Amino acid sequence: MNRGRRKLLLASAVAAAASRAPSWAASGGRPSSRVTWLLTRDEISEKRIRAAFASRGWIDGGNLALAFEPWTRDGSRLERIVAGHPDVIVNLGGGEELKILQRLTREIPVVFYNWAGDPVRSGVARTIARPGGNFTGAVVQWREIITKHWQLLKDFHPSMRRGACLLAEVKTTPHEDEEFGDALRAAEKGLGIEIAEITLPPTATASDIEGRVRAARVEALQVDFPITPELVAFVSRTRVPTAGYSFRRARLGGAIVGISFEWDEGESHAVDAVVRIIRGERPASMPVYMTSRYAIALNARLAREAGLAIPPSVLLQAQEVFR
Repeated sequence: MNRGRRKLLLASAVAAAASRAPSWAASGGRPSSRVTWLLTRDEISEKRIRAAFASRGWIDGGNLALAFEPWTRDGSRLERIVAGHPDVIVNLGGGEELKILQRLTREIPVVFYNWAGDPVRSGVARTIARPGGNFTGAVVQWREIITKHWQLLKDFHPSMRRGACLLAEVKTTPHEDEEFGDALRAAEKGLGIEIAEITLPPTATASDIEGRVRAARVEALQVDFPITPELVAFVSRTRVPTAGYSFRRARLGGAIVGISFEWDEGESHAVDAVVRIIRGERPASMPVYMTSRYAIALNARLAREAGLAIPPSVLLQAQEVFR
C-alpha cells in the first residue's frame, strides 16, 4: 500500500473514532451531563444504577457526572441541590419532597420513581399522558398491591369480615392520607370486608400492640409499622395473620407475608427517562410510567411460630419462602 493511501486510511480512522467518542472527550474531559439522584443511601443501589447507565452508554465519571444524595424532605438541603443546577434531579418516591422541588424549580427536569402516589392528584403533573411541566417518572400501582395484601390475608382466614392496618404515628401529607384511605376503601369494596386503622407510636411495646389489636377485634392485619423487636415479638406469637410491604419485612419477621412491587422496573424506567432528557426530550411530554409487576415472600417459620396453617394458594404464589 502506498504512503498516500495509508495516510488517507489513517485520517479516516481517526475521524471515525472522534465521531464515536463521548461529548466529554471534546470538552477537556469534563462530563457533559450532571445528574443528582436522591435515594436512601445504599451502595448496592448506587452500583446498580451506575451499571444501568453504563449499559445505555453513559459512564459515570465519563460522559456523565452522577451524584448520589440522601433522600430528604429537608427544604434547605433540596434548595442547595437546586442551586447547584444539575441537568436532572431524580427522586426515590414522591409526596412532600416533590412539592418542595416544585416550589424551588420550574426549569430543572425532575424524575420521580417507585412513588406510591398520584402525581395528578398531588399537582405534580397535569395528566398521566402529558405531565406538562418539568416532572415525570414512574409510580407504583399502590391500590392493587394493598388489595393483594388483603386477598392473601383472606386466604389465611376465608371467613374474615374485619381487619385492620397497624400504622405508626408519623407525619404524612394530606394527599398521602387520602390516597392510602382510597386504597383501603377499594380493598374493602372488592373483598367485602371492613378495614379499621390502629395507630401507635413507633416506640410501642409488644404488649401495647397486642392490647390494641385484641381490643379492635380484628381477624387479620396489614402492617405498616417499623420492624422493631417489639413488633417481631408480637407477630410471632399472635394467631392473627399479618401482611406488609417488602420482602425485607417478611425476612426480618415484621409480617408473615411480604409483598413488593418489582423495584427494578421503576428504577430502570427512571434511568431511561434521564437518558431521554439529557438527549433533549422534555419531561412535559413524557408520560408517567405505571409499574405493573409485584412479587410475594412468605416467612413459613414465623407462620409456624404463630400457629397458623399456610394456605396452599399463598405458598404457590410465593416467589421466596423463608423457612
